[in-house]
Amino acid sequence: MARKWSKHEDQLLAETIFKHIEDGSTQLAAFAETGERLGRSPEACGFRWNNVLRKKYEASLQIAQEQARSVRTRSKLHLEDGWDEKEIPKMVNWMIRYLRWWRDRWAGRERERKELKEKIRRKEEVIRQLKRENEQLQRERLTGTMFGMETNGNLVRVEGR
Repeated sequence: MARKWSKHEDQLLAETIFKHIEDGSTQLAAFAETGERLGRSPEACGFRWNNVLRKKYEASLQIAQEQARSVRTRSKLHLEDGWDEKEIPKMVNWMIRYLRWWRDRWAGRERERKELKEKIRRKEEVIRQLKRENEQLQRERLTGTMFGMETNGNLVRVEGR
């Protein structure tokens, strides 16, 4: 029976793939490295990535691919004095994680905002309904129409109390 994948293993697989892509390597090399580290076959890692994780990490994968293109063209860029070229990928990775955190936080806040907006809409509808009922009761009070409860529990209109 096949061993189940843990969240830690999924995360390690994804991070290894991103690292390989950013370094200009291939996903196949990432599958081999992850398989060796986890005691799984490269094929199992590839299957897990392509059939389960790839959709989940699609945005991150695109960022890693863009980063790889950026690294390949880095020699064309002028680096400021004092920047260690080897540290730039680490800084970029940190920034990517930071931006993902903000994106996720923003998405959560956006969901909360939409939920609150819907709650407000429902409350406003209840308020409108209560105002209509209140107006109806005011008209009935002014016309002398009142309601009472019969002994059997039925509500009845009582004229001129």
